[in-house]
Order: sequence, then structure tokens, then C-alpha cells
Amino acid sequence: MFNIQPLIENVIKRTNTLLGTKYVTEELVNSIVMMILNKEKYECLSADIVDGLKNVFQKEEKQKYAFVAFCFGRYVSDNLFDSLNDLVKVGYRTLIYTNPSDCTKKVRSKIKWLKRKRNAVIVDVSDNHSYVDLILRATECLRSEKLVFYTFMDKINVRSFINRLDAVISENDGKDVYVSSEYWNAGRESSGNGSIYQNWSLSGISGVVFRSEFLTESLRNADTNKNQWLLNRIVKDVAKESVCIYEEQYLFNKIASSEITLTDIAGAAKETILELESVNFGNDGADVILGRFNQVVRDLFRCNIDVLKKALIFTSVCYVLYLCEIHKLDVEKWKQVFCRSVDFCHTFTYKEVYGMICRILPVLVEENQTDIFIVENPEMTDIGKSKFFELISEKYSVDYQLKRSYVDYYRLNNLILKMHSRAARLTLSSVSLRRDMYYYPERHITLWHGLGWLKKTVFTPQNYSVGTIICSSKACEEGYKAHFHTDSAIGLGCVQTDRLYDEDFINSSREKVRQKYGIPDDCKVIFFAPTFRMGGKRHCYNFGIDIDELAEKLKEHNLYVITKRHHIFQEDFRDMGTDESGVHDSQNGHFIVDTSFDFVELMSACDSFVTDYSSSMYFAFILKLPIFLYATDIDEYKKGPNGFEIDYPNDIPLPLVDKPVADEFINGYYKSLSVPLTEEYLEYRKFNVQECDGKVAERVMDFISSML
Repeated sequence: MFNIQPLIENVIKRTNTLLGTKYVTEELVNSIVMMILNKEKYECLSADIVDGLKNVFQKEEKQKYAFVAFCFGRYVSDNLFDSLNDLVKVGYRTLIYTNPSDCTKKVRSKIKWLKRKRNAVIVDVSDNHSYVDLILRATECLRSEKLVFYTFMDKINVRSFINRLDAVISENDGKDVYVSSEYWNAGRESSGNGSIYQNWSLSGISGVVFRSEFLTESLRNADTNKNQWLLNRIVKDVAKESVCIYEEQYLFNKIASSEITLTDIAGAAKETILELESVNFGNDGADVILGRFNQVVRDLFRCNIDVLKKALIFTSVCYVLYLCEIHKLDVEKWKQVFCRSVDFCHTFTYKEVYGMICRILPVLVEENQTDIFIVENPEMTDIGKSKFFELISEKYSVDYQLKRSYVDYYRLNNLILKMHSRAARLTLSSVSLRRDMYYYPERHITLWHGLGWLKKTVFTPQNYSVGTIICSSKACEEGYKAHFHTDSAIGLGCVQTDRLYDEDFINSSREKVRQKYGIPDDCKVIFFAPTFRMGGKRHCYNFGIDIDELAEKLKEHNLYVITKRHHIFQEDFRDMGTDESGVHDSQNGHFIVDTSFDFVELMSACDSFVTDYSSSMYFAFILKLPIFLYATDIDEYKKGPNGFEIDYPNDIPLPLVDKPVADEFINGYYKSLSVPLTEEYLEYRKFNVQECDGKVAERVMDFISSML
């Protein structure tokens, strides 16, 4: 375990300014963090206490019933002690576990009174409780046929309670477990909608009666480091005929509580992690465990919780999902589920909650568990599919994650990404990252996905950062440095472009694409890659030409067009369910909207290239392909927030089609065929992609090695 003391002191210092010293103490923060992080066995009772318990009632005869009560944290109340008082008065042996530091002055006075009573045994326990261990000690101490459990959620009238309990047991003699249908359903998860706390905490066994010998045998080999789901774990292997599920609704008069403690929250997180470890973070088992944890989180948010407790719940969710991700579990659906359960999108906007999360979060994550953290968009895996990724994975430990940018759990996901970043010596991305996605700008390198010098970059340095940015040519360094408000822009090339120099990859891509779409060898393929628009309600462009009309023209000229939606289009389509671009597969198959191949595969498979305003044209320049521009909304685009750094289209030595006419589009293709032979084309290529020479991976590797 790493030394977290300096971090804890920092958390305390900052949180005290936010909440006041009466809310946050060193002991409190230390307890929160250590309970989640500590994987060692609980140490609840000293050897002296254990030996003393064994001898309390050893010389006395067995009673029919004895009682165990838990009186700490949220289990402390006047109701509980009133009932205990009545039980002790009529002679029932009662073992009470308590922590005086959790109790009010009034409750402490009642505990003091109970200590004088012969049948009451009061045991002080630490903050970290192994309930399994405590229950085993109770069975050894109390010497009874049946052991009855309850907390302050169960207020009883002693005389009627004993009569009803006798009636239930007499009618169902010889059972090992006696439990109400409500408690059984909640504890066993068969209903999924049990009362608050019933499905996860100690109160899952509250209101349950056990045959003492059965309970001892069941728990003797149990994991004493797990407290959750006790009823489920105790009875999981019990035959149905050994369980009495009764409908006596007045046997235990449950009093719901809206109180929750920090220890409850930390304990729920810790034990969820322990359960995930017990199934080695396996997919099937993990889904069940995360479902249980989500039930806990929903219950917690139904309680009266302050800023610190909300922050700890959020932090616990982030930490659990973070651990799942580093164990290679796909938890995107669970991010969505937990975001709804905690109302994250709304509550997270509270500055106090976010501030507290940012103070607790770093305490949980140990730095430098991996060498390199790489994060990319799902549709822009520029690093993940590169030769560079293979090289860096061979030399360093790599944590690779994908981020979804246009989802309602975006801010929650950012915090999880931030935990990945903290645990790494270096963060790499192919896009700019929000500052709440990662730690340490000085340890962040952006291997920018775009090439060349073309468009303005809509970049707000107060919200986003690139750290050190790697660009496609040395000629672009000064522009990138100013663009991205960074101290360092280095023209090493783009790692994604190395694949364009791999003849085997190019030939394989051509073969796969043509085979997929049935394109004959004597036909030419035009790859159309438009960019997105900013400033409107949609990011879509308007293609303008009737697709089937154009497709017939393409067929006449033995041409095929393959297009791929920009990843932001895809997010819009997923979110809104509509595509306003007017682009679709043609009836004759000569205009194709691809969903099977990545950008570089399609670039390698095509014979010519067309775009509107996308820097993807520079990939085609690397391959020295024929290129033309199809842009029908130039004036409108120039007015938008992502306009140009150059004089478009005059500075680009390519033919332009600026009218949505099928014949013009075909003519644009033929005009482009001679362009790669011109001196202007080659000079423009040199300026924008000079360093993209097929050896970018080695240069970037050397640069990263020098940093590490």
C-alpha cells in the first residue's frame, strides 16, 4: 500500500475551506480512504474480548432465544435501545455491538445503563466491522437454540413479539432459517425492489431468526472480509425445506431510516471491489455484482446525504468502474446505468459536489501504476491501429481506453478517465482533452489526428489542453503552437500515416474493400470524406446531388464512390436517429455508405479522393492520389467558428466543384487525374506532410522514451 498520508492532509486542508473543519477531519478522511483501499482482513475484536465472550454464559443452560443487536453508525437509535431494554428486563440474553463514537450523549447514557444488567453484554468494536466474525462470536457467547437479529429498523413489543415468534416456529419446527417474505425477497434479490438497505447491508439479516448451530456451521469458513449480501451468502446453499418464509407482517415492525454514514458508503464500495476480485473481474460475474452495487447506489441517494456523502458516492462509482476498465471489462452500459441512478448530470453541476470529488478522487488512485495511458474516440483510433501502438506496447505498460464525447454520462466518464491518467507516467491522446479528463499537462502528449495546415481549430485553452502536440510537418510547428496555446509543437509526423507506406496493408485493404462491395478490377474507386459543420443544431452537411442520379452517371464511367460518415455525424445519428445529409446507398450499388472499414483502410483502397474542407485530404497527398474538392457552401462555412487559416480554395492546388450537379462532380474527378504530376501539388504536399514518411512511429517512440 502506498503512502497516502500527504494526500490525505491535502484533502483535509482543501475540504475544510469548503465545508468547515467540523465536517472534515483527518480521522474521517483517513477512515474513508483506508476502508475502500485496504484489502486486509478486518480486525474488530481483541483477543482478550474474544476470550471474555466465550466465558460469559458458559455455565448457564441454553435459552430458546437470544438476541444480537448492532448499534453503530446508522444502526443507533432510541427505538433500538427501548426494545433492548425490554428484552433484558424479561431475562433474554442480548449481545450488543456498539461504537460509542457513533452515539449521541443520550444513547451513550442508555448503553451505560444496559451495561449494569446481567443478561446484557456490551462490546465496543472498531470502525471496520467484520459482521461474519461478530456473528460467530455471538453464537459462541449467547448459548441459545435460536439466534434473533434486529437493528433499529425493527421496533418490537416484547410480549407480542415472543408470542408471534413462538407461533411461527411451532408451526414450522425444525427449520434452519425463519425469515419474512419481504426480507427474504430483498436479501435474495428475487424481487429486486426490496426496502431500503434490505438488499445489501447488515439489515439484510435484520428480522431473521437462525438455528444457532446452523449459523455457526454456515459462517465458520466464510470470508470475514465481506459484509454485504450476508443473508444471500448464508443461505445460498440451504435446501428450501430448511427455510421458513413466513407472512407474519407484525413480527418485526420495521422503521425505515433515511440516515447514512460515510462508513456505509465506503464499505459498499470496498466490498463491491472485493466481490469483483473474487470473480477475477469476469464478464458474467461482474455484471451481477455491478447490478447489486447499482442497487446500493440507488438506495443511498434516497437518503439524507450532504455534499461530502454525495461526493463519496460519486467517487466510489468512478473508482469501481475505473478498476473494471483496467481489468479490460467493457462497462459503457454501466456508466449509463450509474449516471441515471445518481442523477449525475444534474447533481454534478453543483460546484461543492464537484470540488469535493476532485479532492477525494486523487487519494484513491496510486500514481504510476502504468507507464502510458492512451485515450481516443471510438471512431478515431488513430493510435490504437498504428504501428506505433505495437512498438510502444512491447516496451511499456499501456492502459488503452476509448472515450465517448457525445453521451449523457460524459462528465462522469471524464472523472474515470482522469483516474486512468493519474495512474500513468504519461498520457497520450489523438485529440485535445478537456482539462477535467486528465492530470498533469506537462505529462500529456497529443499525437494530433489531423494533418497539414488548413482550418481554424475551435479550441478554448481554459477548458481543453493538448500538452505537447505532435504535428505532421516541421513547417506546421509554429501554426500548431499558436493554434493550440501550447509551449511545444513538434513536427515528427502522424503515426496513423505509417500504414500508408505498408504495401501489404494497402493491397490487402484494396482486396477486402472491392470484395466486400463487388467492385470489378477495371473500375475506379473514389473515396469521399466530408467534414462536420459547427454552429448549427446538426453537424451534418447537405450533399445536394440526388444520389441515384449521380450513381447512374458513375456507372456510365465505371466509377464507384465510397463515403464514410464523420465520427461526429455518427454520434448525431446514434443520438437523434436522423441523417440530414441526404447521403445513402444508391440502388445500383455505385454509391456506397461504408460502415465496415476504418478511414485508412478506405484511403488505401481508393484510386482518387474527394472532400469538402477536411484535412483528411493530406492522407491522399501522401499517397499522391488524384484529389478534387466538392464544396457547395463555402461562404457559409467560412462564416462558421471553424473557418480557414488559408485562402480556401485558392491556396490549395486542386480542382473545385462548387455546384451540386452530377455532371460537375464527374468532371471534377477527370480534372483531378493530372494534378499529382504538377509542381504545385508536390510543393503543397511537402509543406503539409513532409515528416509523414512511414517512419513516424520510431521517431515518436524515441521522443517518448526521452521523456520517460
